Amino acid sequence: PTRRSSDLLPELGVSKSVDVSADSIDKIVFSDLAVNEWSAEIPNLYTVLLSLSKDGEALEWVRRYVGFKHVDIRGNVFYFNNEKIKLLGVNHHDTDAKKGYTMSADDMARDVRIFKEYNVNCVRTSHYPPDPMFLDLCDFYGVYVVDEADIETHGCQIELHRPRACSHNVKWQGRYWDRVYRMFARDKNHASITMWSLGNEAWGYLNQDYCYERLKQLTPIPIHYEAVVKTKRFAYDVISRMYPWQNHYGKIADGEGLPKKWYQKPYFLCEYCHAMGVGAGELETYVSDFLRADNLMGGCIWEFCDHAVYHENGNLQYTYGGDHGEEKHDKNFCVDGLFYPDRTPHAGALQMKNCYRPVRAQIDGDSVVFRNLNYFKTAALTVKWETYNNIGLTDKGDLKLTVKPQQMQRCMVNLQEADTLVLRYYDGEREVAGEQLAIESKGLLAPLYEPNGTVKARDNMLTFRTDDSAFDAVLGVSVYRAPLDNDMYLNKVWEKLRLDTEKLTFKARAYHSAIYEISTDKVKHLAEAEIDTVAENNGAMTLRLACRKSKTIPFAPRFGLTLQLPKQYENITYFGRGERQNLPDFKEHALLGEYTLKVDEMRENYIKPQESSMRCDVRWAEVTDENGHGLRIVCSGEPFIFSADRFTSQQCAKAMHREELEEQNFTYLHIDAYQLGAGSGSCGPVPTKQYRKNNLKGCEITVTVMAI
Repeated sequence: PTRRSSDLLPELGVSKSVDVSADSIDKIVFSDLAVNEWSAEIPNLYTVLLSLSKDGEALEWVRRYVGFKHVDIRGNVFYFNNEKIKLLGVNHHDTDAKKGYTMSADDMARDVRIFKEYNVNCVRTSHYPPDPMFLDLCDFYGVYVVDEADIETHGCQIELHRPRACSHNVKWQGRYWDRVYRMFARDKNHASITMWSLGNEAWGYLNQDYCYERLKQLTPIPIHYEAVVKTKRFAYDVISRMYPWQNHYGKIADGEGLPKKWYQKPYFLCEYCHAMGVGAGELETYVSDFLRADNLMGGCIWEFCDHAVYHENGNLQYTYGGDHGEEKHDKNFCVDGLFYPDRTPHAGALQMKNCYRPVRAQIDGDSVVFRNLNYFKTAALTVKWETYNNIGLTDKGDLKLTVKPQQMQRCMVNLQEADTLVLRYYDGEREVAGEQLAIESKGLLAPLYEPNGTVKARDNMLTFRTDDSAFDAVLGVSVYRAPLDNDMYLNKVWEKLRLDTEKLTFKARAYHSAIYEISTDKVKHLAEAEIDTVAENNGAMTLRLACRKSKTIPFAPRFGLTLQLPKQYENITYFGRGERQNLPDFKEHALLGEYTLKVDEMRENYIKPQESSMRCDVRWAEVTDENGHGLRIVCSGEPFIFSADRFTSQQCAKAMHREELEEQNFTYLHIDAYQLGAGSGSCGPVPTKQYRKNNLKGCEITVTVMAI
């Protein structure tokens, strides 16, 4: 038999009973109940057991789990149980790679447990009321629910997706209300219901006004509908907006800079930070903003998991739009989640976990102050800390936190001789989250390493030699990366410039410097790069790359050195952010440390290939063969962005599925001075100014390479 959600829930105690004898009963009142309120942090539930009897014989029994809560809006602030909570949310579909939209109770319980593991406290049921079992589980585990009516005009004929064709057509009014009312009538007794949503993108507002007015007579729970934000209606109980630009959202947090209407109600991001492929970029910008402003409620990341079809014995493990002969499709636009279809986390899920962390720290002098961001639950955690300078680990330890809701605890940590503090929070054995803090600058120390051999430069070739080994590495420069999913619109500009056909042509030499011209099949003289190769007395070599000239390259993908090594150099150890991929605007999940892995493990194996082996803030990296011979790359000044891969960027750009990538007989290294941020531009904002360049002139990097 099919497992029900009640099979996954424990028995709960009964505290009071009432007997009612009447021909007609319209309400049963439990007076003077002493109850603990329900919240996502402490999901207190009670069992209501109803029995219907006649002449002493029980005819029917009904059992429900209920919780007690109070939701209201005061001015422009959203309150839950009298606290100004924040909704740290995701959008969730009923989806399974093998069963389509059919999910079992176990499947749903798995997803809700994942919410809790990754610090998600809110879910928007995009874009329909979920299976009621899902709400039972949200009640039990503790998840705030934005319950959404099944109203949307995407997918209809074009004329229905205009405001007056459907949402402003009174002939549809009864059908709109039917869907809203059935959602309410079915789900009204769930403790987890935190807001009602009148649907998704259905444009207009006339029929939504009708539904709002009728629903408001039945429930005190606030009502949301985003699509009116661009109309004169503007908002219902909360202002809602999808994918606002960071500067717009920052003005909401600042409380000034926009017309007054933006500040008169709570502000909810029903969709933000499009987490498709690599990303989402700048999630921390949004989270830090809504943590600092009372009128910002939080929001729901788009979205929980990739939608793709699983093939057990197919040439492709997962397929998406266009793979099945369909004429109309959005390619891989359905593969847009924080988790793979089997719920393995993308790096983006780990980023969310850390951005949504329940405790945040800040350095104050020679101590660290921890703040519990919970509103109802004490944070009882173990903190494991490490401090680093440019050479490596300087100290480590652990400490205990017991911090009441919205309170702080000060702890002493040895911050001497370090420039970075890394914190990891544990609840027993489970890692709750982590974060990284910069310590007041003491100046970067230059890592000192003795080479085991020599490096010599000849034309565009570097020769690494020790007493036991020798190999050549092809030296180059790159401005191109395989487009991320979130680069999909930026890539149209890159395609016009044909950046994927980048070529490096020798132009001139002066002493130890060589001037190269970067061009493409479309654009000559795209940029001019100078590479200095200076042999050091100890056998190492300093490489300095600088861009002397550059044409405009909108949202330039990258700028840095490349090295092509023989395939056997596949063992990677690096000191930087890890262990998963990261970018300058996408690195909250990636904490400083020393990481060892294979070249193959550097790549995030997305269903649709894209650039995905990047590691930021790298102080040094080693690439060796099975005998430990190879090269070491050390920053000479600012840390660099490091990548190692079996595939070229051009290969990854052409492949539509990961199975189409053909491994090469080389190891490809990128040592970047700059790489474009991830952003969330497949549906949201592109990277902001601090994470992008449109001209590479002046961009430079200096590293020391040596044989080991």
